[in-house]
Amino acid sequence: MKQPLPMDHVFSPFLYDEDIAWLIVRFKHHADFRAGHNLFRLLEGHLYKVSDADSPALLPVPSHVSRCRERGFDPVCWLAQRVARRLAWPLLEAHKRRATPRQQQLTRAGRVKNQRQVFEVPDMTGKTVWLFDDVMTTGATLGSLAQACRARGACRVNALTLARTPASHESASMAAPPRRTP
Repeated sequence: MKQPLPMDHVFSPFLYDEDIAWLIVRFKHHADFRAGHNLFRLLEGHLYKVSDADSPALLPVPSHVSRCRERGFDPVCWLAQRVARRLAWPLLEAHKRRATPRQQQLTRAGRVKNQRQVFEVPDMTGKTVWLFDDVMTTGATLGSLAQACRARGACRVNALTLARTPASHESASMAAPPRRTP
């Protein structure tokens, strides 16, 4: 990455590879809650690595209400509820001001433009916040949400994702993951 991200720390225990990608796609796009439970179990084994002495809060990257209606649920929020419960952290809520196009086929520049000033967050004065998302590809979404948190007073902004695409495979990660049958 040529520009540093506006987060203090990013923790992603898995690479976005074929198996994790398959589980995430099953969960997000097919409402396969068994895949969601498996994703949480995989992440749960790594949560001790994000314990924080600064009384943090967890803030999931929100989906727009239209996307939630389309899917029937908000997959990132569903996972974040379980993570917050497991860590005994408060769960904060943000909103998307407008619907944005899907990012899978966008370049990094397109993703940054797509996410610019899209998030509305509560007052975060003096808080340590862990942003939560399923996958970090270019960091555009998490970066935009981190900037919104800092603008609302957050003193420390970290990010936790299930998986992260390897930097050397950024262009390949923008394509849909390979299709597999269950």
